[in-house]
Amino acid sequence: MAPLIREIGRRGRFDQQVILTGQHSGLAERFGPLPVRALAIDPSHQSAGEIRGSIHHALCGHFVRRRADLVLVQGDTNATSHRNNTSP
Repeated sequence: MAPLIREIGRRGRFDQQVILTGQHSGLAERFGPLPVRALAIDPSHQSAGEIRGSIHHALCGHFVRRRADLVLVQGDTNATSHRNNTSP
């Protein structure tokens, strides 16, 4: 997805932000100058269902506060299963 993110940034039509679920450490620095928001989710003590619920709750709250014109999702089942369920 990196080429797509770079092209969107080059065109300057969208204010870009990266949202990390917190399921994997060390990813924030891979996005260079893009603003990164890490969700406060600790997967180490949650079941898969609880992780999905935590991600859903955090993303809904984020998109209520900051409306998005475009959302690109890349990730595992937990992260991508709520791609269409976060619209207020």
